[in-house]
Amino acid sequence: MEKINEITQEQFELFKNSKNQKKIFKEIVGLDNKAKYEVGDTAVNIDNSKALEVYKNTWKGKDVYYIVTESMSEHLAMAYSLYPIM
Repeated sequence: MEKINEITQEQFELFKNSKNQKKIFKEIVGLDNKAKYEVGDTAVNIDNSKALEVYKNTWKGKDVYYIVTESMSEHLAMAYSLYPIM
């Protein structure tokens, strides 16, 4: 898991309240708007994360992105995810 950046509260509110969260999330992480991804929410294992940090995890050649919304413990966080669809 790699921390790629942090967003502001204003950026998060824009994302959270958007009718097109996918588009905003892709802009935050620098993906082309044509990339085939979906948005979800999840609990994820990220050590010492903080709200509004953005992470990238590569698994089997695919990148999944997370915006942390809340740190639940030293190793677990709630996050929005942007994951590739096949």
